[in-house]
Amino acid sequence: MVRIDITENFYRVRIREPRIFTEFRIPQWAGRIADKICSGSKVAMGRKGKEWKVQSILIPRKQVKTKRQALKYAKQIFRKIEQTKGLVW
Repeated sequence: MVRIDITENFYRVRIREPRIFTEFRIPQWAGRIADKICSGSKVAMGRKGKEWKVQSILIPRKQVKTKRQALKYAKQIFRKIEQTKGLVW
């Protein structure tokens, strides 16, 4: 279930719970993809075993005003990352 947390600077759209991962990264390649969809966005990826998956997507609050807008951008970013992941990760 997707959950949206609001921090001072970001809407954090949680795709997966962080407790299932052993390690986290915010890869630059994923950030470049996210930035093309919504400027300033970031993607946190978690490692479970040998596999890396999107854990959460951070959408800047200065770019969007509502949780609904943040979720819309997060879905677009998630789809693009999942399409691209096998090619660049």
